[in-house]
Amino acid sequence: MIKTVIDTSTLISLARISYLELLPKLRKSVVLPHEVYEEAVIKGEEKGIADAIVIKGFIKNDGFAKSRHFSIFVIPAKAGIQ
Repeated sequence: MIKTVIDTSTLISLARISYLELLPKLRKSVVLPHEVYEEAVIKGEEKGIADAIVIKGFIKNDGFAKSRHFSIFVIPAKAGIQ
């Protein structure tokens, strides 16, 4: 299975145009590096950016819970992957 790695710009752009739900339709597996999650969600929440809440909600609830054939892997910060 081919996995797609998503970057911060793409993730935020999809959230801003309300198209995060396209991810499960386009790919069965998405890899989200911890650095991307940290920049888009954690730092975004600290700054009060609405996109961060949308992305976090999608990852935890909407997009990934509804589709059994779609998975997202958030790579832990200490995984040793450079």
